[in-house]
Amino acid sequence: MKRIPWCFFLLGAAGFALGVLLGRLELVPSASCHQKESEDAFRLAYQAANQVAEARGVKVFEVGFGVNVRILSFGRKTYAMVLPRRESQVTAPEVPEAIMKTGRWSPEETRGAVEIFSRNCGKRGAPQLVLDVGSHVGYYSLLAAAFGCKAFAFDGNKEVLAYLNMSIALNDFSNRVRVFEGIVSKAADFQFDGWTALPKNVSNAAPVPSHAATKAVVLDDVVRQPVLYVKASNCHHFAIGLLVDVEGWEPAAFLSGRRIFTKESPLYVFFEMTYYLLGTWKYEYLEVMQMLKAAGYMCKSSILQTVITLPETKSQFDDLLRDYSSHCDPTKIHYCQDEFLCVHPSAKFSPIASKPVR
Repeated sequence: MKRIPWCFFLLGAAGFALGVLLGRLELVPSASCHQKESEDAFRLAYQAANQVAEARGVKVFEVGFGVNVRILSFGRKTYAMVLPRRESQVTAPEVPEAIMKTGRWSPEETRGAVEIFSRNCGKRGAPQLVLDVGSHVGYYSLLAAAFGCKAFAFDGNKEVLAYLNMSIALNDFSNRVRVFEGIVSKAADFQFDGWTALPKNVSNAAPVPSHAATKAVVLDDVVRQPVLYVKASNCHHFAIGLLVDVEGWEPAAFLSGRRIFTKESPLYVFFEMTYYLLGTWKYEYLEVMQMLKAAGYMCKSSILQTVITLPETKSQFDDLLRDYSSHCDPTKIHYCQDEFLCVHPSAKFSPIASKPVR
């Protein structure tokens, strides 16, 4: 179990921690504290979070104690997450709030990820890289690192990445988690306002805020080793900085890793789908599912609670969407969301059924 240096924060008996005002924190030399490099990295990440927040009119160091720290435990794996306080007004505050309150985010996905990581991370012969596309504060990147895997965290929101960098420094995970500041895409020209990614030079686009990155990261350019697990977060509902599946952006993200999926496919893929009930951005997901089907993946729907037959045509995709009619009421909400866990046939362990039933 990794030891957490007490000099960074005060830890409560229940696993909660008071936030720290790092600007006034006196680091006491101790065998339990990180080396100076980790201390400096933590300070720099804190300063980065504060500088980006100040551009929005919020001073992190004046909000309560500045940050929250939560201890997360999964069996014998224990680590700390540095989280923004709600008053700091970061994007998608419900994510850090849920983690702070329960020690978990998205329990169903977490259970699946823990099962996969515990069976593969640190094990000879298994892929050791996890791609956290739309990482936000790095929940899955840190989870993978705690189990011994390496993680690439991608996000277009500089502010949430500053909190992830603090967590990396606090846990001494710098050799396990690599942070990429940018939008995962095959396209180089776009503009991102912290919520929506659009083609460059769109006339009605909002100005790019200081906390948003505007550069593209192509997966095929940065991934040079076998991949164990790909997590592609939904960002329409939770606004998690990196827009993987908002307004048709997810095909660009997935297709930026075409080589990864065609030559040596990741063993597991988790992605979220948001489609609009009025038909907007409807068929962009078909291209993703076609690519997954061509690679041999089997996918289970969280909403439908069954293994689906991945569509190859628009008519087959329409048939799939009709199955959601009893789950998504267009009179109450204008979009429908689902989560899919996909398993490659080369995976030795499969947490889903062996045959499609729908």
